[in-house]
Amino acid sequence: MVDKNLRQRSSFRRGLRKWKSLYEIDSLTKVASLNPLKRAIDVEGSKYKWYCETNNETTTIYANFQDKNPNKELVEINVRPTVFFPKKTGINYITVRGFKMAHAATQWAPPTAEQQGLIGPNWSKGWVIENNLITDSKCAGIVIGKERGSGQNAWRRDKKKHGTQREREVVFKALQMGWSKETIGSHVIRNNTIKDCEQGGIIGHLGCVFSEISNNHIYNINMKKQFEGWEIAGIKLHAAIDVLIKNNFIHDNHRGIWLDWQAQGARVSGNLLVNNEDQDLFVEVNHGPMIIDNNILLSERGILNASQGTAFVNNLVAGNIHMRTATNRFTHYHFPHSTEVLGGMMTVILGDDRFYNNIFAANNESLEKSQYYGLDAYNDFPSASYQWKSPGSLNNYNAQKFPVFIDANLYLNKAKPSNIETNLVENKTLNPAIRFTKSDDGYYLNITADASFRHVKTQFVNTTILGAAFQSETPYENPDGSALTINEDYFGNERTTEQPLVGPFQNLKIGENRIKVWSN
Repeated sequence: MVDKNLRQRSSFRRGLRKWKSLYEIDSLTKVASLNPLKRAIDVEGSKYKWYCETNNETTTIYANFQDKNPNKELVEINVRPTVFFPKKTGINYITVRGFKMAHAATQWAPPTAEQQGLIGPNWSKGWVIENNLITDSKCAGIVIGKERGSGQNAWRRDKKKHGTQREREVVFKALQMGWSKETIGSHVIRNNTIKDCEQGGIIGHLGCVFSEISNNHIYNINMKKQFEGWEIAGIKLHAAIDVLIKNNFIHDNHRGIWLDWQAQGARVSGNLLVNNEDQDLFVEVNHGPMIIDNNILLSERGILNASQGTAFVNNLVAGNIHMRTATNRFTHYHFPHSTEVLGGMMTVILGDDRFYNNIFAANNESLEKSQYYGLDAYNDFPSASYQWKSPGSLNNYNAQKFPVFIDANLYLNKAKPSNIETNLVENKTLNPAIRFTKSDDGYYLNITADASFRHVKTQFVNTTILGAAFQSETPYENPDGSALTINEDYFGNERTTEQPLVGPFQNLKIGENRIKVWSN
């Protein structure tokens, strides 16, 4: 176990406020320019720039410190690729607690290469990373990802095969190398503050399996906008098998939570997501089962769904829902609670989702293509009453839409229900006046409720109701294989009534509510 005196943290944070991370520029002429970078969130900060020229003998760094004198100020040039990261794989059961870790020149961490972060276990098992402040990593903060032997940038080297094909190969190579619950993953990442990293707060492919990520505060990810494209989020995981993401506060990032490929058995529960630029939640090319419950999603772009077999239960969704098919992306599905691949791979053609006891609260009408405020995205899908029958040819199989199970949801203001839902409440007259504010003691959610919140005929959602995901044929259940009942709210309070309240709060009152949803 590695521990550190927590009493030093407050003075370290005061020091952090004085730091200014300079922006890397691609030409010397731009260093002297006073023009800010077009994409940068911190406009004034982007005027602090640096540029590097190298040859066989020297390295020359040019920097614009604005009105600061580098001969009097502390200037730090980061060259270390990590801060706390084993050189060898298989260094198991390490606890890292109470540190302040910053300033790592980390490399980009894609799913088809060795993934390194400011801190990480490097293809090991059973680490605990808790109560740390992790900040200012060039790319990733915490990495619980893959090692080098299963693949190292093969697509970038030769580009003979598409990157998705290379990623499929990585999974099978990892299995040959012993990727399993007995050897890899089962990490605990909790109670950390992770901020000001340009790729991700927590990143991982394969090495994240069977882990818990809870009670972390993750913000200001990709705010400098030095990078763009794939792999950028507060939490970005591939193959998040049986991973629990719970009670995290994720805000002011490029994207909130992004679960990509093989998130079978994953659960995203009780998280608070606010002011994320792209989406609060992106689920991509997964086959299920996956459970999204009791979350507060307040960003304008709420959910991007490019998966199937996902159950959404008791969430508050204030933004829009975006649908995307992936008929040319073949991804793996697994034996229950295992890394072993079941049968092979399949594309994603949407459907097989479940929506129970959610609140959709939209206050806008302007939408882009394939975006919706509510569940009218599923108007053309078969309902729960659909009786399965073979569609015939292989092309017909690939063109079908899977049934969607929708029941007991509340639609407020401009949010629209699906035409296949029969048990619902639509309240077009109530503007819930959702506001998110910060106070000295924490963060508060303001929401107005009326009698329609209690008129929705809900029921407890459990394994029996949810059934099994179509493709993997795995039930919606606990990681140990036991039956699951979603009977707690956002705060972990038990829902004791026979008819639980819609949304993430069981004790919501009629009228105006001011709810403390995160403590400082």
